[in-house]
Amino acid sequence: MRVFKGARVNGSELVWVEQDGVPERLITATFSLTFAKRSPTGFNWGYQGSGPSQLALALLLEIEIAPYYAMMFYQRFKSRFVSSWPDTWSIAEDDLVLWIYDQPEFQQALRAEGITLEDTPTPVEIELPPVPDIGDETDH
Repeated sequence: MRVFKGARVNGSELVWVEQDGVPERLITATFSLTFAKRSPTGFNWGYQGSGPSQLALALLLEIEIAPYYAMMFYQRFKSRFVSSWPDTWSIAEDDLVLWIYDQPEFQQALRAEGITLEDTPTPVEIELPPVPDIGDETDH
């Protein structure tokens, strides 16, 4: 199981992913900054702000959902989770995926594809719906 973790160490915010309890790699803001530049100086958590926004987006992009959905939900995810995290935190990838599945807009997209969630799914049981055609829409 993959778990995302963060800790404040010597005045720096470190975020990493572990696979089955073994540290896999550090997560940086670099990839998420290509989608939205909320905090070019990096991640933070425990309050409403640009650093927590960048972290929320980066974590949603890590679970390999379409960037469309990461952009749609990252501010909500920040408000619900990231803004209240203490100095040291962890969240399982499965919990992130289930939170995405629980969002009304995501469920609507699933229903549009004829997919229903009769039981609590595991991440491998459901294929993600295709990204809607968003035309010229540029900001979410």
